[in-house]
Amino acid sequence: MLLKWIALMLLAAAAWWLLRGRAGTVQPPRPATPRPLKSDGRTKRSGPQTMVACCYCDLHLPLDEAFMSPHGRPYCSEAHRIAHLADPARRGSQGS
Repeated sequence: MLLKWIALMLLAAAAWWLLRGRAGTVQPPRPATPRPLKSDGRTKRSGPQTMVACCYCDLHLPLDEAFMSPHGRPYCSEAHRIAHLADPARRGSQGS
């Protein structure tokens, strides 16, 4: 009689363990699809792209998404381009 109770408890424990294992399995979230910083209607290129660093904050981004200064320096946004060109002390320290 005791052997039946032990077998029944082992069977219940195995069923609980299997159900708990399935319920606890969480699929990892899919990575978000990257969006370009600005959209100017150009077709997307596949393959490697030239990366540049923003002269203001050193953020790396593809060359075709960068905002360029009149001097040919890349920026990640128009605000960083304006801020960097307006601050003469910072202009000499980065992006030369």
